[in-house]
Amino acid sequence: MSSLSRFSFQTLAATALLALPACSIQASGSDEELDDRVRDLERRVQRLESPSRYTPTSGSLSDQRARLQAELRDLRRLYTDRHPDVQAVLAQLAEVERQLAADAAD
Repeated sequence: MSSLSRFSFQTLAATALLALPACSIQASGSDEELDDRVRDLERRVQRLESPSRYTPTSGSLSDQRARLQAELRDLRRLYTDRHPDVQAVLAQLAEVERQLAADAAD
């Protein structure tokens, strides 16, 4: 990741954290909905601040598939398949599955 991209991510993460109090004041909805929003923002900030759990070279393809499947299960507890985070993991999982199929065909 370039230093400009990392800077942009860190800026976004800091902005999201600063916006949390304003969100809780201005947001309408139940406490549970607000808690879900806060957890979603915290999770996004954590992803921006730490290296991705999935990298194309991390572990075997089988290990990558297992990690992605576990992450997908966790995300599906909170979101539908239309959520961007779920879509991203589904795309990564599809790529790993494609690579596994290609390796099996060789």
